[in-house]
Amino acid sequence: MNRPRHVLEYVIVLVLLLGGCDRPDDSAADGGVVTQVDSTGVYPVVRNSGRAPGWTISSVGSVGSLGLGGEPAPDEFGRVSSVAPGPDETVWVADQMNDRIKVFLPDGSLQFEVGGEGQGPGEYSAIYSVAWVANRLLVLDLGNGRIGELSASGEWLGTRRAPGRLSGSPAMLRFYPVSDTSVVQWSLETMEGAAVRVWVQHGLEGVVQTWPQLEWDPPEETTVVCDRPDGAISFFSIPFSGQVLRHPARSGESYAAWSADYRFALLGPSGDTIRVVEREWPSVPVTDEAWAEETAEFSEFRSDWPGADCTPRGMRRPATQAPLRNLLVDTEGRVWAEAVNPAGPVWEIFDAEGRLIGSLPGFAYDDRVAPAIRGDRLAWADTDSLGVQRVHWGRVTVPSSF
Repeated sequence: MNRPRHVLEYVIVLVLLLGGCDRPDDSAADGGVVTQVDSTGVYPVVRNSGRAPGWTISSVGSVGSLGLGGEPAPDEFGRVSSVAPGPDETVWVADQMNDRIKVFLPDGSLQFEVGGEGQGPGEYSAIYSVAWVANRLLVLDLGNGRIGELSASGEWLGTRRAPGRLSGSPAMLRFYPVSDTSVVQWSLETMEGAAVRVWVQHGLEGVVQTWPQLEWDPPEETTVVCDRPDGAISFFSIPFSGQVLRHPARSGESYAAWSADYRFALLGPSGDTIRVVEREWPSVPVTDEAWAEETAEFSEFRSDWPGADCTPRGMRRPATQAPLRNLLVDTEGRVWAEAVNPAGPVWEIFDAEGRLIGSLPGFAYDDRVAPAIRGDRLAWADTDSLGVQRVHWGRVTVPSSF
């Protein structure tokens, strides 16, 4: 069988990512960072080493309470699917289970909430994502197969087209903010009778452009798929192994990485490599304790379902942890790479040219809810030891000497 061209392009990109040029033709140092730009090949390779300038997060607010029966508390959530810093220092939280959007002031008090289950104006069936386009909030309501539009006061303004009634993780099926005036939506389109993944960029007045999500075959297994005797299928990610990371950028571009290496590429709409960014990084071994903890669910499944047919049959333990966990792009075009080091996770920030400009200590967050960055404001969701889902927000401070 012939592979589709877009798959071949991603395989080519993977080869380029795993290779590299050796001769730097430009270098600069800033705050302990050394950046070398090698332009001798068919695409520039930006190599970063040294200690990045330390940025800080100042906590501003936090909400989330444990339901105790009776009327729900203002900051009690069913299941948070998306968070977004809004105008006037507010934070907007999508509660997918309750089909509502709650708006909180900086001190954590509830300003107002909108929504409810249904198909009418201002009603939702499954909110996957919320994001700002200038002064308008877009609401990805995949349960109703549409995108709602709200004003900063919560007024219903109308709808836009969505790909249909899909289901999956809100970490993927969401809006990806790429500027103050546009977001990119994960979507599907039918081409030649087949469903094709695409990126759809929305501006204030509507769709700006659409381009394909180029598929990338990972070089090794990332997931164990198990067919159970009862007919159900279970999926298990292989802990600490490489994963395909991707995030759209402006102008029809996108970032892609194979997380087993601290390396990511900026790709054009057709999959051509525009730039590769690399970072020196220490290896973090996978300990016996960490492996046992992360594979406990799979081990329990194998015990409960001994007749399950799994592909592959077991999980291969990597010697070291994949250095990259996540890639985000903020509204200023900077890339935020979440990396694992011996002291724990850290976020490293790169400018639009691939130069390392700062780092922040990592924080625990729910993998199903993407952290949201708007200017110098950051919001995220996590789950505490009691199983209560909470939302936090803070302000990022860049050193004055930077």
